[in-house]
Amino acid sequence: DDLDDTVIAYVENWCNTLPRKILGYQSPNDRFEQGLASVL
Repeated sequence: DDLDDTVIAYVENWCNTLPRKILGYQSPNDRFEQGLASVL
């Protein structure tokens, strides 16, 4: 209740689009889309 939904969405987007060294400098969102494309 303390955080506005727009703030939560902003932080979620930031976390999911931030490149990670462990992912070969791809973002979690990029990896998710690649995995989804390989299944479909």
